[in-house]
Amino acid sequence: MTSIEHRIVTGRWQWLRYGQMTIQASRGCPFHCNFCSIITMLGNKMRYKTPEAITKELEPIYQRDLLGRTVGRLIFLVDDNIYGNPKEFKRVLKAIVKLNQRYPNFKPYFGSQLTINITKDKEALELLREAGLNTVVVGLESLDPKVLRSYEKHHNIAFDYDEAVHTLRSYGIEIVSSFIFGQDLETRAVFDAAFRFFERNHTVYPYFNIFVPNHSQWEQYYNQGRILTKEWRLYDAQHTVFIPMKMRPIELQQGFIELVNRVFDYKNIKGRLVGAFVNGGSKQMMLPYPLQMSFYLKTLAALAWKRDWEGYRFVMDLRPYILKNQLSMLSVMFQIDQHDFALKNRAALAEHPYDLAIPAWEGRRHTRSRAAEYASA
Repeated sequence: MTSIEHRIVTGRWQWLRYGQMTIQASRGCPFHCNFCSIITMLGNKMRYKTPEAITKELEPIYQRDLLGRTVGRLIFLVDDNIYGNPKEFKRVLKAIVKLNQRYPNFKPYFGSQLTINITKDKEALELLREAGLNTVVVGLESLDPKVLRSYEKHHNIAFDYDEAVHTLRSYGIEIVSSFIFGQDLETRAVFDAAFRFFERNHTVYPYFNIFVPNHSQWEQYYNQGRILTKEWRLYDAQHTVFIPMKMRPIELQQGFIELVNRVFDYKNIKGRLVGAFVNGGSKQMMLPYPLQMSFYLKTLAALAWKRDWEGYRFVMDLRPYILKNQLSMLSVMFQIDQHDFALKNRAALAEHPYDLAIPAWEGRRHTRSRAAEYASA
């Protein structure tokens, strides 16, 4: 625990310039996932601010933020694993619950990052709901227990991911499901498996990453000749920078691009929005009805002006849920943005200044490829 405090000094109108506020409650993570840089930078020991320090940071927002008193305020706790010490995390949540009770007119919508083991902690889940935490980022990484073991992500293996999603949603909490693609045991079949998971669970916020070797892993891959480039701008989890074991580099990249396109196809987006928010019970930021209608009409007008008729039909298809206030226009607009991201992501293939159409690493581990020669040049 630490007594370090962050002093917030702002004016009443300054809050309106920000769509989302961020604060940090803790540092560190008790787990040892070998792809993660967090434990390298911040260590395995959890350190929390005191609950009093956290609520002292939040209180000026509750007091002065006009948006939070009318529409609602998105507040993201940027901790890498805020559930790393369940006892301390619950103390933080209880303090936020009391703060909410002191400011009943304020509408917080909290989000944070944590691990799947919280789905077995009913007390923590109830406190999440009371505190107003409606979105959590969870590193699922893979559906294959063997892959999870290779990542040393042993704490995920005992959990049924579908059941975990259902449990969170029963408390009004939507999950940002983060996956990594390209581990040595994986083939192209991994992309179809991930798509089926997103679809059957109506995952509104799927999150995709191409595996990026770091620290000792990078050195190992480099010494083996598997590193494709030293251009660090491409180490963004959207580009293939190494030679996979069971996939050609181009298969990994194309599989990734195709998955993003499939998931963010408007037809699939519609099914997930209705499944999660209308039928599933996940909480979303609902706008006052006049503002909801204003955003609805403005969005339709903007799509028509751009001649984006596919997007226009997508919004029109959701009209019954929007008019009944079952689906927030903020959720709809975010998904339109995700669809646009998928379109832009197609360009990632052409951004590689090296050849991806080379063999997979399996079967040629002791040979130097064209890629290895390129990387060492």
